[in-house]
Amino acid sequence: MSLKFPHELKRELTASSCEVVVIERLPSGVFTDPFELQHFVQRGVFTDAAVFGDTNLELPSFRSNQTVVEIHMSIDSKVLLRDEDESEVILKVPLHARYQPLGHGFSRVEFGAPNIFTCCSSTEQDVTKKLCQPIPTSLIPEKKASPLMWEIPCGNKEHAAVVSAVTFGFAISTALLIVLTSVSYSRQ
Repeated sequence: MSLKFPHELKRELTASSCEVVVIERLPSGVFTDPFELQHFVQRGVFTDAAVFGDTNLELPSFRSNQTVVEIHMSIDSKVLLRDEDESEVILKVPLHARYQPLGHGFSRVEFGAPNIFTCCSSTEQDVTKKLCQPIPTSLIPEKKASPLMWEIPCGNKEHAAVVSAVTFGFAISTALLIVLTSVSYSRQ
């Protein structure tokens, strides 16, 4: 996601401590890993991140619900203080596809536009206030474009029996191998 800040708005954002807050409603065929987001927070890529809704990563798309992702990212004053007419902030959110229903070809997942806010803190008379306001859609080039679609491959129904049998066979043989290994090591 790319955000462009014109010169007039840059002055306002650098006058106080500001961050970009993105709220994305993910369709049921897509999820973001909350542990991966926390890793980004620990590395300083995001200032905060949270996932609300379905956090069971193993659920297939037809059993999952929509999730909401909230990401906070500080606006680096070095980017905004450049003497260019326009500054760009790029935000990358890691997304993963859920297992799609069996079928042929691909399953299409459509993303809606995220809600994006700037939240700025100001201190007046020893009281810190935080003001959040939506970013005008004119600053988000992707909002003008057509909706984002992700085509996710589906498993083939004709292959389901073979895949299940092979998976079951490997699971049984692996379990037996673990039992045999533990028995042989317990004798030593």
